[in-house]
Order: sequence, then C-alpha cells, then structure tokens
Amino acid sequence: MSPAPLISLAVICLLTGGLCCRLYRKLARQRRLQAILNLERDAALRCLRDMAAAEHSRNFSTALDEAQLKTRLNMSGAAANTAAKYRHAVSLANYGLNAEAIAAVLEISPREAEQVLSLAFAAHNSAENKTKEKPAAGRKK
Repeated sequence: MSPAPLISLAVICLLTGGLCCRLYRKLARQRRLQAILNLERDAALRCLRDMAAAEHSRNFSTALDEAQLKTRLNMSGAAANTAAKYRHAVSLANYGLNAEAIAAVLEISPREAEQVLSLAFAAHNSAENKTKEKPAAGRKK
C-alpha cells in the first residue's frame, strides 16, 4: 500500500476533527449566549411581575381607602338621619302622639317607635338623676 492514500486519509481526519472542534465551540458559545438571554428574560419578567404586584397593591390600597371613606361618610349620614328621626319621635311624643301615630308619621315600625320612646324616657330620667345634687360624703344637710 502506498503512503498517498494514508496521507489523504490522515488529512481528511484532521480536517474533519478541526471542523467538529470548531462547530463544538460555536455551539458552546451559542448555548452560553442563550443562557444569558434566558437569565435576562427571567429577570425582566420578575421585574414586570413585581411592578404589576406593586401597582395592584397600590390600586387595592387606594380602592380600600376610598371604600372605607365612603362607608364612613354613608354611616355618618345614616347616623345623623337616624338621630334626627329619633329626636323627631321624641318631639312628637311631647305633643301627645302615641307610638303607633309616631310610627306612621316617621315610617318606622310601631315597635321601633316604642323602643325610641322608652330610650328617650330612660335618658331623660338619667339626666334628671344626674342633675339632682347628692350630699357629699361627710357633709350633713
């Protein structure tokens, strides 16, 4: 066998090996670049999620604050309306109307009218008892 075919075969092997090595390096570089891109993409997604969560939290907090304020305003309006209605019930009772008549005028139940009048009577008695002066301890009248 002559050395020419062996030399040709050796050259082909060397060229093939060099080409494989070069392709392997290129593939490794592409994998590293892809890994970096994946890390950057994941970091950007995390940042977007964090920003969205913070925005959602701010929106929720703002909505909650607004709802609490509206509730307080509605409650204070309702409480003032109820207090005025009850003062009106006592005023009507002072004019001699009974609980059923007061209930009809104020559009409340007769039981509620009776309860309002009972509470007003109890509050009136309590106020009278407080205004009566009690003798101080150790003093005689």
